[in-house]
Amino acid sequence: MILIDADALGSWVHERSLDGLADVAYWGRDAASARAAFGGMELEDRTLGWADLPESEAVEIAVRIERWRQEPDRRLMVDYRPHSHHYRVMQQLRRGDEFGVGTVEVGGARAVAFHTSWGDGVFPVYRVGAGAQTARVQIQLGDEYRRRRTQARLNP
Repeated sequence: MILIDADALGSWVHERSLDGLADVAYWGRDAASARAAFGGMELEDRTLGWADLPESEAVEIAVRIERWRQEPDRRLMVDYRPHSHHYRVMQQLRRGDEFGVGTVEVGGARAVAFHTSWGDGVFPVYRVGAGAQTARVQIQLGDEYRRRRTQARLNP
């Protein structure tokens, strides 16, 4: 989940490198076979791959491994990671500190990201405070109504 100023959101770069570099990561049952075929090193998030490659080289490697992965009965995930705003914040989250929080500067504002156990979705956000003063921001990830709806979808 990411908290970002609405005006700054227009400056968010998700899938394009900001510095011309990218990483390629892979993991899964056949990671050892992929490493024997393509190489790579252990990355900070316990995946294998390459860090800080020029974008064109990273794309070439990712495409080669993706083609290899598509052979029958191969189990491997491949992730092309351009050095975007998304990459910068996910790099902090992947480090797995005790709080699971990352920040990134976007459009002159600081955005804060963190992992939740709720997955993707749209969640109500409430400003709590008196008048123009905000004491806190509350995000309601789940409540009894949402729990019942989820259960109904999972157990029709």
